[in-house]
Amino acid sequence: DEAQSQLKTFEVYYRFRRKDGEYRNIYDTGTFLSDGGKAKRMLGMLSDVTELMLSRMALTQSDNRFRSLMNNLNVGVALYDVNMVPVMHNKTAFTLLGMTESQFVGTAAMDNEWNVIDSDGDRMKPKDFPIPMCIKEKKAIKQVVMGVFRPITKDRVWLMVDVEPIYDHNNDLLHVICTYMDFSARKRMEEVLKEKNQQLTASTKEVERRNERLLEFAQIVSHNLRSPLSSIAGLSDLYFNSNEKDQDQAVSYIKDVCKKALETIDDLNKVLKVQQGDRIRSEKLRFEDCLSSVIELMKISLSEKDIVVDADFMQAPVIKYPPIFLENILLNLLSNSIKFCLKKEKPKVIIRTKRIKNTVILYFTDTGLGIDLSKHKEDIFSFGKTFHLNMDSKGVGLFLVKNQIRTMGDEIEVDSKVNEGTTFKIVFKNQYE
Repeated sequence: DEAQSQLKTFEVYYRFRRKDGEYRNIYDTGTFLSDGGKAKRMLGMLSDVTELMLSRMALTQSDNRFRSLMNNLNVGVALYDVNMVPVMHNKTAFTLLGMTESQFVGTAAMDNEWNVIDSDGDRMKPKDFPIPMCIKEKKAIKQVVMGVFRPITKDRVWLMVDVEPIYDHNNDLLHVICTYMDFSARKRMEEVLKEKNQQLTASTKEVERRNERLLEFAQIVSHNLRSPLSSIAGLSDLYFNSNEKDQDQAVSYIKDVCKKALETIDDLNKVLKVQQGDRIRSEKLRFEDCLSSVIELMKISLSEKDIVVDADFMQAPVIKYPPIFLENILLNLLSNSIKFCLKKEKPKVIIRTKRIKNTVILYFTDTGLGIDLSKHKEDIFSFGKTFHLNMDSKGVGLFLVKNQIRTMGDEIEVDSKVNEGTTFKIVFKNQYE
């Protein structure tokens, strides 16, 4: 009636029941024709839109099922246009990123506000993100691992990201679809596995290091006991094949050889203790206190040779180290300085320390005989090696020093000139203040 009175076009949908009992959906539209301003006739059309309505209902149901499926996925899914603006997404997409839906919709895929790192921990530039890369290269970008900082929860989530291009019928890029899953648990497992592998590698190296020590020790034992045992065997033959006078002489020789053998065994025990040094605990020590103890032991020898000890530990007064090791290092170096002192006016021993970050360096310098490094550089720290004639030296001290320092993972270097003196530089690592 309203359409007729106002001469308007009308549209109406309704259902009716046919004679055979089936219901049909009808679309009815009509226009009134006027004569003198009054409706005289109507031009109308009826259309059976049952199939169209059924198709729309099926499409709506399908769309609802699709959206329900999308929103229940534990994988983030987002559709972006070529300007990298999200046009469709599921709930997981913004939840995984620690954002609200409005934040997600308002943030482009190449926004500089993104705080993202790659699998190596390096900061990623927006141009290297998977979505810009896919749009630029017009090809799929697969399995990119990214660590995304989440502003709401203030933590970083690791994501595995895949991006696929979508083209229109003209093969022009229309959209890109991005999927990403939470990779954090696997990333943590990888980091744990990496740490375990590093520990295994370190343990393997330690076993190899101990095996090298064992082999070295076995070689030292074999080498240093062969000579006295051979002498004892020879003297035994002499004893049993000689007269009484020669037997007494043989017994005297055997006693001397046995004494030397016992000294060798004592030296080897010292080496063994050093090689078991990883069982010795470190303590906070003052260089000055340790040196004072050593000087007290050596004061008579120092006085006899009139040696001046000039020590300054101001730059690095303290170290964390096994007391027995530090005292033995200072004792052996000072003992060598006394033993190989040049007979000149006021021989000196100069000791200094300094700190470089988490490293403490000890410089130990004397003005003694020195060593010809062109001849002996490779043997300086070898067991039983001596470099000066007619000196009471067994070549054990520097070997012990080197092994104690190596046991702690530290380093020792030597610089020496004949008749001028020697400087030892010891680098103590991992000395945190």
